[in-house]
Amino acid sequence: MKDILLLCATLAMFGFGYLLMKRLDRYLDRQHALAPEETGCRLQVAVESPLLVNSLSQVVDAYPWISFRIRSGSVSTMLQRLREGSVDLLLLADAQAQIPDGEFSSVRIPYFAGSVTDDETGLCVSGFDEAETVCVLWNRVIASPGRDRVVCALQNDFSVGSR
Repeated sequence: MKDILLLCATLAMFGFGYLLMKRLDRYLDRQHALAPEETGCRLQVAVESPLLVNSLSQVVDAYPWISFRIRSGSVSTMLQRLREGSVDLLLLADAQAQIPDGEFSSVRIPYFAGSVTDDETGLCVSGFDEAETVCVLWNRVIASPGRDRVVCALQNDFSVGSR
C-alpha cells in the first residue's frame, strides 16, 4: 500500500513539474517575442556637421540596442557612401539639403541645438546659424532593419515633412 501511495505522489509531482515547465516555456517565448530583434545592431550615420547629431539624441535613447557610428565629411562623399550602402543614414542641414531624385528617401526632423566638446582639447563648439530642421536621407534600395526602425521612429515622433 505504501508503494502505491508513493508511486501516486511521485507521478503527481512529475505531472505538476511538467505543467509548470510548459507554462514557463510559454512565458519565455512571449518575452522573447516582445524583446527587440536587433541585439547588437550597428547603424552608420553620416552628418554634414557634428552639431546635427543632437537631433538624434531621443532616438538613440529609445533604441539602446542599436549602436550608432557617426561620421562626418563632405556632402558629395557622404552621398556617394549612401549610394554604395556603407552609410545607413545621412543628416544634412535643411538649408543645404538638395536631395537627388531616385533611390533616396528623406524626412525632415526638428533641429535640436546643442554643442560638441572635444575631450582632448576641452574646446566646446556650437553653431551660430541655427537650422530649423534637419534633413535625414536614406537609400531605400538597400534594406536595413535597424535603419528602418530608426526612420520609423523619426517619422512618427519628429516628422516635419517627408518625401
